[in-house]
Amino acid sequence: MKVAKSNPVFEEALKALNQAQRQAVDTIDGPVMVIAGPGTGKTQILTLRIANILLQTDTKQEQVLALTFTDSGVRAMRERLARFIGQDAYHVPIHTFHSFAGDLIKRYPDAYENIVGGRPASELEKISIIERVLESTVYKRLRPHGDPQYYVKPILQAIATLKKEYVSPDAFARAIDVQTAALDEIPQFHEKGAHKGKLRGPYVEAEKSLQKNQELLLIYREYTAALKSERLYDFEDMILDTIAALENSSDMLLDVQEQYQYILADEHQDVNQSQNRLIELIASYHERPNVFVVGDEKQAIYRFQGASLDNFLYFGDVYKDALTIALTENYRSDQAILDAAHASIKTEDPTLAPLRVPLTAAKSFKASLTVQQFAHTAVEEGFVVAQIESEIAAGVPAEEIAVIVRTNREVELFTKLLRKANVPVAPSADTDILDHVITKQALVLLRAVVEPENERLLAELLHAPYLKVSTTDLVRVLSARSYTRSLRVLMEDEAGLKELGVTDTSAFKQVLTVFATAKDLAVTKSAAEIVEYVFKESGFLDFVMAEEPLSGATVVRRLYDEVEGMCQQKGGLTLREVLEQFALLQSYGLPLTAPAITVSQSAVGVMTAHKAKGLEFEVVCRPHLTDNVWGGSRARSSTFDLPVTKHEVTDAKALLEDDERRLFYVSLTRAKRRLLCSHSVMNIEGREFAPSRFLTDLLGVHITEV
Repeated sequence: MKVAKSNPVFEEALKALNQAQRQAVDTIDGPVMVIAGPGTGKTQILTLRIANILLQTDTKQEQVLALTFTDSGVRAMRERLARFIGQDAYHVPIHTFHSFAGDLIKRYPDAYENIVGGRPASELEKISIIERVLESTVYKRLRPHGDPQYYVKPILQAIATLKKEYVSPDAFARAIDVQTAALDEIPQFHEKGAHKGKLRGPYVEAEKSLQKNQELLLIYREYTAALKSERLYDFEDMILDTIAALENSSDMLLDVQEQYQYILADEHQDVNQSQNRLIELIASYHERPNVFVVGDEKQAIYRFQGASLDNFLYFGDVYKDALTIALTENYRSDQAILDAAHASIKTEDPTLAPLRVPLTAAKSFKASLTVQQFAHTAVEEGFVVAQIESEIAAGVPAEEIAVIVRTNREVELFTKLLRKANVPVAPSADTDILDHVITKQALVLLRAVVEPENERLLAELLHAPYLKVSTTDLVRVLSARSYTRSLRVLMEDEAGLKELGVTDTSAFKQVLTVFATAKDLAVTKSAAEIVEYVFKESGFLDFVMAEEPLSGATVVRRLYDEVEGMCQQKGGLTLREVLEQFALLQSYGLPLTAPAITVSQSAVGVMTAHKAKGLEFEVVCRPHLTDNVWGGSRARSSTFDLPVTKHEVTDAKALLEDDERRLFYVSLTRAKRRLLCSHSVMNIEGREFAPSRFLTDLLGVHITEV
């Protein structure tokens, strides 16, 4: 059914568009790329364009495919579209790339022999496979004698990168052949001077890189075979196997191509090569396909997920005659904020400069951009909290204020400081609960249940406040230990405890009861049910929820879910085996994340710059702008030189700094009216820091020092 021409909301939205936006909405045929900076209305034009396609053509809702990267992006797009076309919006396929692949898997199960009947591999299962593969003696570079598991995580990261960039084992092998030929062109020995006859440094590095890649290829092949054998698959395989299915089945490809007459992709700067290939395949039926992408190179902040300049420029490489439209009118921020943000990312690079178009403010807010230096971070943090309290007192809604930082630890810090000041706060960072004190106490309790004879564990457990063992009683019992009378033996002897002067023997008795019952439950109950019993009957759950209701609910719920998931994947693990899985997570530094709980809709946002993307606030606080955090980070050492880029610079340090500049740019462009920057000379450890190099570029011209 067509959209009615008289739809007043749709018509009013069309009238409100500027010239460039209207061009993007009205150009419904052929390949189109829209470069849409922050606040330029990209979601509006995407949804209006879908509505316009349905209005101007005979296209059915089911024939328009819209792709984005997050579930929240899908929801926002559908809600916006519903304003323009009503309930028909729910018939338009709006997907993340992976949910789209999941939809095709359901529709064409026979084309997915490696996925149908299998399940996604957990991080621990992936690690286990790589560990087994590395047991072979053929690996020299990637299995060092001192620590055979040293490269396990880098190997998994490299394989994930190869998959995201559409590099199969066979394609990787061909790239290694090219790398081998290139090595032969490098002079091998010094030909004169003191080092004559010795290997040249560049040759040694190139040879080492080649050897690592050759071993990585073998591991990649064995890892792929192991996943298939165990009926497991990686998250990235959903896209890869969809590409393979479309390439190998002409009937499926034609069916999909005939269904989706128009393809729209949001946040195109975040795509990886596999996602690009998927779009290209679906659109390849027509010589000039109706493909519409929206993105902004300046906001490409997900390189660690496979996004790169290569993938952003890929659209122009494939569709030479694509129309490019730049949206430069910003409806969010004051011009002063836009000028400061542009100055932070301006470049002379011939490839990047045309993509980094300066923005023009559509309206003025009389913005305030300030930076303040403090002697110590504690003073700076107190100042930020005071400024937020002042803004709220002046009438700014709490939800229109944000604290944007670099790391999740800073999110936790400012969340605690604001809650201490009774300021409503909504943290948006996922918390790694393995580092949380509640998790550590929970694991001590569970380990003591599994190892009741472990003196150290039992002594540590008895100090826990939720067990309600008084300090005096605990000292008396611990002091009475000997080689012949262990702590467990003392606790079991109620009469002996009374002789020692213990005033409350019931607290010790309850601990033993929990231990004994948990042992009995192991015969008939799952590990998840035993954990639930232990948390409840030990008093741990009640204590945590009374002392830290928000953190407690987050951590305990996540622990329950993880134990339940482990049991489902492995088919009935014992509590001991569950704890071994947790130990493995900790040993490899793998996070166990849990979303923060928000209790109020009107609350100050505290988030990392990555989480802030797509959001906007009246007031933005940017604390901790020191060079060790913003701009001076050490380049991440790369274990492998993977063949996945074409346009990228090769200087790792310059590449990292440009990534951070983009992230800095994103954080600045969240502000509408006030941007409050700050930094400190010294932190809590007594270390001294310089202000961020990104900040010093703006001082005196775009930002006022106070």
